[in-house]
Amino acid sequence: MRRAFHCPGCGATRCVHALLHLDFAQALAWNPLFVVMAPFLLFGLARIAFQMWTGRGAPGINWPRWGTRAILWLMLTYWVVRNIPYEPFTLLAPHRLEDPVTQQIDGSGSGKVPRRYVTRLRGAGFIDTQVADSL
Repeated sequence: MRRAFHCPGCGATRCVHALLHLDFAQALAWNPLFVVMAPFLLFGLARIAFQMWTGRGAPGINWPRWGTRAILWLMLTYWVVRNIPYEPFTLLAPHRLEDPVTQQIDGSGSGKVPRRYVTRLRGAGFIDTQVADSL
């Protein structure tokens, strides 16, 4: 059996997409390390942009020398831990949370499914015509 390993950045693009749509729970499911590190990355990019724009150093706290090593060790540890195939470590691997639309189709939810979702799901082969007509 072949097993794919999840790198520390796996799910980061989907995580950014979820963050831009303010879906924090799904963002954490895609890549929790990226959610935690995003504010620090944005702060660092803002400092670099300020320095490039003005030509002088950005005011504020400077990054300590040990900080880079700490980040690298954190990423390495995260990489190993998210690939351990036992609970609760499997929750660190990128995964999709339960979608309310699929819960409604399965009958576990309530309410009517919008027609555009039914059309997409039927076209992708996720549901058959009889189920789609009943929705």
